Amino acid sequence: MMKYDCRKSILEGTELIVFGETTGAGFSVEILSELGRGSSCLVYRGVLRQKIDGLIIKREVVVKELYPIGLGIVRNIEKSGGVGRLIVPDERRDDFSKAVKNFGKSQIEFNEYYKGSEAHICPQILVYGKANDTYYSIRDMLNVLPLSKIDRSFLDLNTVAGIMVAVCKAIKKFHVKEKLYLDIKPDNIFLCMNTDKIPHVFIFDFDTVMKLENLKKISNAFFPYSPGWAAPEQLPQKADGIPRDPSLIGFHTDIYSIGALFFWLITERKVLDSDIKSIASGDFDIKNESKLCRNVQREILILIGKLVKDMLEPDSVKRKETYRHYIAINEVQKDFGKLYGLTTEGDNFFSELQEKIKILEDEIDRLRNDIREIKCKNDNS
Repeated sequence: MMKYDCRKSILEGTELIVFGETTGAGFSVEILSELGRGSSCLVYRGVLRQKIDGLIIKREVVVKELYPIGLGIVRNIEKSGGVGRLIVPDERRDDFSKAVKNFGKSQIEFNEYYKGSEAHICPQILVYGKANDTYYSIRDMLNVLPLSKIDRSFLDLNTVAGIMVAVCKAIKKFHVKEKLYLDIKPDNIFLCMNTDKIPHVFIFDFDTVMKLENLKKISNAFFPYSPGWAAPEQLPQKADGIPRDPSLIGFHTDIYSIGALFFWLITERKVLDSDIKSIASGDFDIKNESKLCRNVQREILILIGKLVKDMLEPDSVKRKETYRHYIAINEVQKDFGKLYGLTTEGDNFFSELQEKIKILEDEIDRLRNDIREIKCKNDNS
């Protein structure tokens, strides 16, 4: 993020007792390792122990700890063992209270987003409560891992295309409700491979979700962004975190970050300013930069080139024009669906789909002609 991150994480193997916000009951969770960190939180992999009918049940969970960067908060590990309660400076307590309020709102966003999802593929908030003078959200993530932690050896172009289709579907759930996600990056996208060809993708962090109509109020608030993943229009002009021009931000802003995620998956690195320039000029050699793209047919390379160029357009006005239709992410999802079909061995999925579409279009034309003929007969009579 903007400031140097010197936050200390909870030591591995530490037992944490979180007291539920509503019941006050204590829940024991062992911290196994740190999974990632954002501007407002640290995220851990852990094991939750629950006593049910006299039995101790263990389940793997993801633990999200409210620990904002930039407020001068320190962890007092020396005096409290491996847990380490957080100490907030007196002059930043109001800012921390706002962070607590936003953290609570993100739990509501989380529940709203997954409401009505199939229970067996739906992550759940098991515990929301307090410990160490801060707040924790303990979530059952069904043995999933963030994209940033996956073993890249299992990735091929077809799997990447499937992941991107799933990411588009996940982000579209925000866009249809006139909301922006604004922090698409590997740490926030959790992956669960299953028997389906296209994997399940879960959105983990909801702290940055913002209604489109609230962008006009952003001048008095910190605007979220993650360097290397955020669109140029998100990046601040000054050190206070206020973006250059909030009116330039929209659905196309999330689409840029989806492009940055795709670039990272196929090249194994973040997109650089030099990449953006060479992509825009047409000098970027995707076959040279990506091992996944070295032995693929020309049609696939053209499609990948189009996706990268359109999504990573640095000029937000031009990018908005390219994705000008309402819920423009549908167009991106469609292109990734085409890429998935083209890279599926022994599967003519996309060509068969196109053939079915052509049949339907011909049938629609035939019905239109029939309607015109009937109308002409009625007019003549």
